[in-house]
Amino acid sequence: MLTAAAAAIVFLAGILRGMTGFGFSLLAVMGIGQFWPLELVTPTVLMLELVLTVLLIGDNVRPHMDLRWLVPMTLGGVFGAVAGLYGVGALPAAAVKPVLNLAIFVSALISLVHARLPALATPFAAGVAGFLVGALVSAFAVGGPSRWSGSSRSARRRR
Repeated sequence: MLTAAAAAIVFLAGILRGMTGFGFSLLAVMGIGQFWPLELVTPTVLMLELVLTVLLIGDNVRPHMDLRWLVPMTLGGVFGAVAGLYGVGALPAAAVKPVLNLAIFVSALISLVHARLPALATPFAAGVAGFLVGALVSAFAVGGPSRWSGSSRSARRRR
């Protein structure tokens, strides 16, 4: 029964990702994490997210990649992943779910208000955003704030 519920949550998260371009991990971790241990949910959702991302990147995205932002964001993400892994390991078990819920809430709020912060339009800010996303992804499989950097860059590119 729990497997069927998890599959339904993953299905709904996939629909959300298809409609909005993000949110799969947010919904999947929050939903499945209510009845499965986060130690199992996080790597499972990360693997599903990896498969989805590889399938979606394709040839349509590669021409739009800018190495001036991609390199610092990737390096920030690597360091953030290490920090998130150790950070979540240092949290007491009772604090993990409230911190996860706060991360999901902040990610959803930023996406809801379509935050376009001009300060994020620099390579340094891309590195900071990468760090934050890497930390959240490795700790909780939640990477919604990555839209901060992408939103600002796409807005600047359209001007």
